[in-house]
Amino acid sequence: MVAGSSLAALGATVYATRIEPAWLKIEHIRVPIPALPPAFDGYRIVQLGDIHLGNFTPRATVAHAIQMALDLAPDLIVLTGDYVLDVLDWSALCGELSKL
Repeated sequence: MVAGSSLAALGATVYATRIEPAWLKIEHIRVPIPALPPAFDGYRIVQLGDIHLGNFTPRATVAHAIQMALDLAPDLIVLTGDYVLDVLDWSALCGELSKL
């Protein structure tokens, strides 16, 4: 039982520190809005969230995610939470976000 729990904890740690930080995903979602003004027809919004710059998500991964967002040529980019793991990483993140 203890070995199984230890193995599960190890697996969760590997997933959270090695797999998920490098897992960048683009998902296209159409949102029909009744009575939307014609000026907004085809309006493209890119959302970036859970950046978590730090020990497990290197600056290069963040830079790649930002470039992926820019390559989509959005009309608007929204940033939703969880930016850094350590306040010391904030200036590095600002350097990357300034490209937006």
